[in-house]
Parts: sequence; C-alpha cells; structure tokens
Amino acid sequence: MRIAVLGNMNNNHFALCRYLWDLGLDIDLYVLKSDPAHFSIESDLYSSHFLKKIITIDLKISDFPDRMDRYDLTWLNNYDIIVSEGIAAGFLRYFNIKTHVFTPYGGDIYHLPFFRRKNNLKTLLARAKRGLLKRTFLFPKEIFSKYQFNAIKECDLLIAYTHEWKEEFKKLQIKGQIAKIPIPMIYLNDYSPESLRKFAKISLIKNEIDKLKVRFDFLYLNHSRQYWKNHGKGEIDLMSNKGNDKLIVGFAEFLKKTNSNSCLILLEYGVDVQASKELIRSLNIEDSVYWFGIQPRREIMLLIESVDIVCNAFNNSWIGNGVIFETLSMGKPLMGFRDDSLYDLNEFGHKSLYPMINVKEVDEITQALMEYEDNPQYFKNLGLEGKEWYEIEVVEKSTNFYREYFNSKKRELSI
Repeated sequence: MRIAVLGNMNNNHFALCRYLWDLGLDIDLYVLKSDPAHFSIESDLYSSHFLKKIITIDLKISDFPDRMDRYDLTWLNNYDIIVSEGIAAGFLRYFNIKTHVFTPYGGDIYHLPFFRRKNNLKTLLARAKRGLLKRTFLFPKEIFSKYQFNAIKECDLLIAYTHEWKEEFKKLQIKGQIAKIPIPMIYLNDYSPESLRKFAKISLIKNEIDKLKVRFDFLYLNHSRQYWKNHGKGEIDLMSNKGNDKLIVGFAEFLKKTNSNSCLILLEYGVDVQASKELIRSLNIEDSVYWFGIQPRREIMLLIESVDIVCNAFNNSWIGNGVIFETLSMGKPLMGFRDDSLYDLNEFGHKSLYPMINVKEVDEITQALMEYEDNPQYFKNLGLEGKEWYEIEVVEKSTNFYREYFNSKKRELSI
C-alpha cells in the first residue's frame, strides 16, 4: 500500500514519517516550498541520511482561482492513502483528490477554513489593475478557504491532540473520525547524547552557550514565539498568546527577591520581540537576559540540553506542542500552564499526563524559580519522568495507532 504525506509545518510529518518508515511502511513525504526555513527538514537533521526520501512541491494560495491551470496533481492518483496538513488539503480538494487523514497544526483548521475579508475599493481596483479580479470580488485566500473547509469536512480521519477547536468541529460538521492522538514531533534517535556531542563540534551557537554556562549559575530557556502584546494593527490572537510578558516579569521579581546569578534565554522570534526588549529594559534586567536569533531545531535541542528549565506558554492551556515535546524528549523540566480539568484521560488515551511545573501567573512563576534553585534535583527528576512519558505515551501510542489504521485500510482496500 502506497501512502503520500503532504505538508510538513513544524517538521511534524517528517518526524512521524521517520517512525513509520522504521515500521517498513511505503511512504513518500512531500514538503511545501512555502514552509518556514527554520522548520525545514535540513534544520532538524544532524545528517542527510533521509533527504533522498523527500520531494519538494510548490503550492501558492495566491494562484486561486486564476492560475490553477499551472498545477497537475494527477500523480497523487498513484497512492492508496493521502495524509495532509496545511494548505495541501485545500489544493487537493480543488482537484477532487481526497484527503484521507488530516493532521492540522493550528491555523489550517481554526483560521483558513473560515477566512473572510471585507472588500474595499482601493484593494479591488489594485487587483483589477493586476488582472486578478475577473468575475469575482473575492480574494484568493477567501476562495481557497471554501476548499480547505470541504477537505477537512470530508476527511476520513482527523488527528486533533487538543481540547481546542470544538467550535470549529461543529462548524465543519466533520464526517470522519476525530482521534486525539499526539504526533511524535521529535524523532528520538536523532537527539541521543552521542549525536548532540558530535553536533556540538560544528554548532554555530555552542561557544555562546558555553560562555553563558560559565557566567551564570542557572539558565532558563523560553524559545516560544514572542507573542503577547499585539498582532497586525493592535489586536491579539488569544489562541496564539504565549504570555511571554508574564515570564519576563516573573523572572525579574525572582531576581529581586533572591539576587540569583541566573539568565533567561529568549529567541528573536515573533511579532513582539521589540515589545519584550522594551519590557526587559523597563525592568532593568538586560544583563540577565540573553537573546539568540531564530534557531533551527538541531541548535534548539543543544540549547535545551544545556539549560536548567524550559518554559513553554503562560496563557492558553496546551497538552502538546513543539516546545513541550522537545523539552520532554530531552528529559528537561518543563514550566508552563496546563489546565488539567480540560483533559479527560480516557478521551486522550493516557494513564496520566506528563509531569511539569504547572504555573500561569507572575507570582507563581517567581515562586517556581525560587523552589527550583532550592531543590534542583527534584525538578531534574521530573524531567527524566517526562522523557519516559514521551517515549511511551507519545511515540509508542501514536506509531501503534497509525500502524493499526493503515493496516485496517489495507484490509479494507484488499491490497
């Protein structure tokens, strides 16, 4: 049975395919040219061993509807099962190709299927001048959204490892099964201690990390997007709000109370980088904060391996995302907010949730950092427990689920 996997935001599908290739499944992975560079497959890898299995394709929403004749996706008819995410689903639906399994990463399910934009005269005239208007007053993204909507609605299986999106599910009227199965975003074999040691010799940031370890007694990392104050023209996407400001203020309060020789490490990533830098200046903690530029995962994992605590987000509750699974897979203590009342263990198929330092507000963050420095070994043990949880509850369970699903489809298709 031949399986095509389309899209690779956050390198989710590449990690999944690595595990499924290990099971001997016949899978081709198609990555999109438009995916961000720091989420490219090359950004994950310490070697080029698997690059020969990857095909790059170029899909552009801006081609809707006037330039769709440039695409020929008939080659997908050679596959028995198609797994997609992101804009790939909408493109397939336009060409009447079914997405059997949809694995959304976020905006492709809560934003793209419902996109609507008010037309204004200036924009319409500009589009008419460019020859893009034709018989419609709709924008390409608005036209595309209809196909994204129907692709998701008609899929056989939707993977949604979250308590969010309930309203979206109602609107989409999804016909298929919804499974709360995590995607194993981190391929553990790539990030063994031996692999990290070898990579450290050529890492572009290892020297900076070593200098920080000499200069400070404790290192705390928050490599999430800086997104807490504004977006676009001032509005804030509450679902994407990371609450980075809470961490910064909580860290500043912690320094005041303890005079600790600690460093908060952040990435210059996200729309609110400048707002965060201004907040840090106002709190007079610039000497205790270190900024790296946007980093590929292979460098991120080296950073995680070097710090004491990794901080996720402090606004919305998420059971799984890149920061969470990166941290768990490296066996490091995880700090962030999770509302456990939202996650029915039976519904999510877990015996328990991963251990973490569960805090949300500024005073809680301050207190947690104080407790860590009083008893670091306790929290280090939490990190090791988290790695074991990831291996069993994410890797084993998700790969078993996909294997059983594909085997059932194979029987159903009599292949």
